[in-house]
Amino acid sequence: LSISQTYSVDKQVTDSASAATAFLCGVKTNRGVLGLNAAAKEGNCSSAKGANVDSILRWSASAGKSTGIVTTTRLTHATPAGAYAHCPNRDWETDR
Repeated sequence: LSISQTYSVDKQVTDSASAATAFLCGVKTNRGVLGLNAAAKEGNCSSAKGANVDSILRWSASAGKSTGIVTTTRLTHATPAGAYAHCPNRDWETDR
């Protein structure tokens, strides 16, 4: 038996980006942030430097396990992106 609290650090009501970071990385973060710890502020690139956190996919790959992502939404959507992305804004889905 376990409990998972996925609300974000800075808001009581979470979004899928911070919830995905919580359940895939084991670290709470700010609302709208993916794969970064709470030092990263939403939309602030400089605050993201050094704030990366690893996800269960990284831990598994490091242990020699095969990993992958299956989704019915776009791969860059906040929920699947929580497994691999490190971004201070859930809406930054392109490199343009």
